[in-house]
Amino acid sequence: MEQLEQITDDFYASENTRAINVKPTEVGFGKYFMPSTLGHAEYEDIGARLVEAAKEQTQWVGMTYGALGKQIVSELEWIQTDNEKSREEFEKRSVEIEKSRKGILGKTYEGLKTLLGVKQPVVETEQPKSEQSEVEQPKRPYSVLSLMLFMHGENGPARLGSEIRGMADKGYLDIVEQEDQTILVPTQKLVETIYEAQRRSA
Repeated sequence: MEQLEQITDDFYASENTRAINVKPTEVGFGKYFMPSTLGHAEYEDIGARLVEAAKEQTQWVGMTYGALGKQIVSELEWIQTDNEKSREEFEKRSVEIEKSRKGILGKTYEGLKTLLGVKQPVVETEQPKSEQSEVEQPKRPYSVLSLMLFMHGENGPARLGSEIRGMADKGYLDIVEQEDQTILVPTQKLVETIYEAQRRSA
């Protein structure tokens, strides 16, 4: 494998990446996804990250495994934070719903007593006000890859490695070990496959 040229701390280029005959600007992508391009959501997630890096660097580049890892760790922290907020909100709503149910049952009980001749007014129970509009909803997009790793917990890193090896087996990535870095290098096949899929669906 040829020597890679370091562009930044996280990105590397080579003769092979410079020879890719589709420009980064010719490939579309969404944040974390490029639907119906590689036939596997996790591959499309990684592919989208490589396209985003290429657009930022104005050329096709390899990304270090460490850089990919930092992105994912940051996303996992977002998911964990939002998950905790959602759990707290769920618990709060559960209490409100329980109070609401007690209020409804109370009204029903008092109403039945009135119908049966027990002269006691129905007690109006104040219903909890909905705070739906005040609840902060997560606005961050979650990647398929990060969600998959989050769901697999301690087995997440092994799953990430499996997805990367799967892409390499299909010829979408070259995995290059250089000095103390593992670098994920996009191939002509990866870019062509994405480009052709997008062109057909346009």
